[in-house]
Amino acid sequence: MWKPIDTEFYAPRTPVEIASVGWGVGGYDRLVRALIEELGGTAHLHLCGTPGDFLKVISQGEAAAPYLIILAHADERGLVFGEFADFIDTSMLVKGCMPPECIAEYVDLPGRVVLNDACGAGEVPMAQAFMRGGLNGYVGSVEPIPHGTAGVMFIAHFFYKLWRTGCTEREAWQRAASYDADSRLYVYWDAEGCHRIGEAQI
Repeated sequence: MWKPIDTEFYAPRTPVEIASVGWGVGGYDRLVRALIEELGGTAHLHLCGTPGDFLKVISQGEAAAPYLIILAHADERGLVFGEFADFIDTSMLVKGCMPPECIAEYVDLPGRVVLNDACGAGEVPMAQAFMRGGLNGYVGSVEPIPHGTAGVMFIAHFFYKLWRTGCTEREAWQRAASYDADSRLYVYWDAEGCHRIGEAQI
């Protein structure tokens, strides 16, 4: 596991990795990094310039931090990467997007928790693709798409409840997802399946 020296401080700081896809997704990557550090974590920001960079992040195995936040755009085809120069390997993309099938092939994050803020990342295909990587938990949004800033608020609530009030990951999700209508669109996947606020387990 990624274990920076901060984990041995008098007041230990939990490692969190942030994978930013698509030129910072409107600058949210720096905002989320500052947020994590303010709440008591230590953040490592990955600026994934190519699809291959992103695949390296999600296939780290035991070297990965306990938490990974993914900041990206997505549509019904998968995570949006766009167009690249001819010398960049884009064989894993379909019309500029990385489909769940590709992610399922590469993801290796045993026991980790992933918060994926891409639109619709909590829907079955993407969520199940990530869960194949041995995750302990996975969070993503479902239709209708939450307001653009809802993800930042959700992440703030999640880690505040996790680190400041001693909640488990599932409890932290439950508290964060209960905040408002947009927050309730974030679902939690674990070994039991998908969990939603206000609805039966699906």
